[in-house]
Amino acid sequence: MRLGFEKASNTLKGRVMRFGSGGDFIHCQFIFDQYDRISASAWDVYGIGVRTYDETVSDESLWEFLDFGNEKDEALYAWFRSHLGTPYDLAGLITSFIVPWRKPQNLQMFCSEVCYHACQEALQLNLPPVNANYLSPQGLYNLIKNNG
Repeated sequence: MRLGFEKASNTLKGRVMRFGSGGDFIHCQFIFDQYDRISASAWDVYGIGVRTYDETVSDESLWEFLDFGNEKDEALYAWFRSHLGTPYDLAGLITSFIVPWRKPQNLQMFCSEVCYHACQEALQLNLPPVNANYLSPQGLYNLIKNNG
């Protein structure tokens, strides 16, 4: 499986998202090559779920992928199945990255929160403990690259 990080496009929306994320990456998701390349993450419309690769990766030049091999595919896939339908946290995303307010703990999550918890709980990457409520896709990418 791979963890994909999407770069912002050079549009107004992309620049705003890049500013909010503190870097180039604005979304992250796992790709299960072993399972017909399905993608798993949290999306604003769906919450935590799975989608097809073609639905989520329209331009591969805007993506960077970190390969974790296939050893823990089933554990990670089971982790996502157990969290299916967890709502997306749009309000938390906005308050975490754009407005410096502390987000209350709740069950809703955005993509980088989901991927951080999946890395810790299913992949057991032993990343440094952070408050995932404030972890952007760029922050997660940096955390993995600097500790792996």
